[in-house]
Amino acid sequence: MLKINRHAVVATPDDVFKTFLAKAETHGTHRLGSGAFACTVSHPDPALVVKVCKMTGQFGRKSSNPVESDGYMQWMRAIAEYPTRFAPKIYRVDVLQDPANIRKGGVTLITMERLIPNGDDTVSKHAHAMAQSIDPRLEYVTALDIAYKRLKRSENKDAYNLGMALDKTWSSSRKDLHAGNWMVRRYKDGSLCPVITDPAV
Repeated sequence: MLKINRHAVVATPDDVFKTFLAKAETHGTHRLGSGAFACTVSHPDPALVVKVCKMTGQFGRKSSNPVESDGYMQWMRAIAEYPTRFAPKIYRVDVLQDPANIRKGGVTLITMERLIPNGDDTVSKHAHAMAQSIDPRLEYVTALDIAYKRLKRSENKDAYNLGMALDKTWSSSRKDLHAGNWMVRRYKDGSLCPVITDPAV
């Protein structure tokens, strides 16, 4: 079960998003990367990051609460139900939302493990082997958007759970698995694991 901490704020999601980022930069943390509706901020613990997402129904879903229908929220629920080493470790989820204006959406702060970008030179040469660690027939991690259903027949629990989590997420959200939506975990022994970070919109 995904535990969500809810906080009432009387402000628009845009204002909450901008305010959090401004405050983060004055508290010894900094922006690590950003996309159209989210960014990642460093954490005082170097093993963690905070993903800051503005969820405002930007993809045209008809919903009374855009935070609940967002693809990333669906993914976090799915990996909580089907834990797998191929998904990020989520430690805390905070939702900041105006209770009087739920339909306007909100901002989520997701504290999660810090991962390595898959384009990093030290890991890109292992991309094929990492894809095959999920399923031996897989050429690329992004090919999961077509091949994920066969994972549900896998005897490997991590692969099976990944297939189930993707199936559950993609039944309620659109697929969005590209090179920017998977990263890499490095274990103490130096081995690498592909991690599907954000497969849906």
